[in-house]
Amino acid sequence: MKKLINDPSTVVREMLEGVVTLSPATVLLADENVVIRSGLPDADKRKVAVLSGGGSGHEPAHAGYVGKGMLTVAVAGDVFTSPSTDAVLAGIRVAAGPAGALVIVKNYTGDRLNFGLAAELARAEESRSRSWSSPTTLLSRIRFPPTVAEVSPARFWFTSSRALPRSRGFP
Repeated sequence: MKKLINDPSTVVREMLEGVVTLSPATVLLADENVVIRSGLPDADKRKVAVLSGGGSGHEPAHAGYVGKGMLTVAVAGDVFTSPSTDAVLAGIRVAAGPAGALVIVKNYTGDRLNFGLAAELARAEESRSRSWSSPTTLLSRIRFPPTVAEVSPARFWFTSSRALPRSRGFP
């Protein structure tokens, strides 16, 4: 099967440019493969920013979920490669306000490493971000890497089988 690729080294950037062109609710950072929801309020009036991302090749895996009521930022890596720590940190810096950022990390080693490192760098810069990690769930609190004691069934919020209850603090 033939693929429509102009240049393998620019395929991810061109794909993101296409996604942003088709969705007026998103913008693309100039220096990184980071898609951001457009029309964000002023930095001092922002609610918690929700960030996620991962390797490209499963589109619209991340960039397709950026919009109001969904992700604030999607960070794309090269094909089947985690995004760089610098790209994730750029997304946190652009989107996070006084309420901080929720960084959703899937259970892939490269994603855990780079998103976790970016969250630590953001904390060091006095940004208020929290790292969450799980393949299909949100954990109430986690460090990198998790221990068995931290992954207790009572602390899981399943998102794949039912909606999250409003009483848990989710809109």
